Amino acid sequence: MKIREVITESKLLTYRGENFKVSTEFDAETGSDLKVTALDAWGNSIGYAKFAKDGMDLDPRWIEVKDRNRGQGIMALIYDFVKYNGYNIIRSDDQTEDGRKFWDKHRGQDEKVWESE
Repeated sequence: MKIREVITESKLLTYRGENFKVSTEFDAETGSDLKVTALDAWGNSIGYAKFAKDGMDLDPRWIEVKDRNRGQGIMALIYDFVKYNGYNIIRSDDQTEDGRKFWDKHRGQDEKVWESE
């Protein structure tokens, strides 16, 4: 049986006066999957994004924020963190209604690539 290598890295960030830990997991075997998780001060997951990776381009495949943490900028934090680390986030063609609202609110209807502010 072949063991799948997953590389995990964590960083502490301050965002809007709150401390968050951001954990990234990269699937070294496929080279195409990246998961970024935002953790609260106690290490509990409050949101995450899974991306399909193609070089430095990321296509969001699944995003989720805990109900009690919605509207606090958690996903914007994750997206900006990924962008800061050199990746380009491409607007997915199959966004849910919530995903379209999130993107339009933060980047505008006509934008196709996430740009850090």
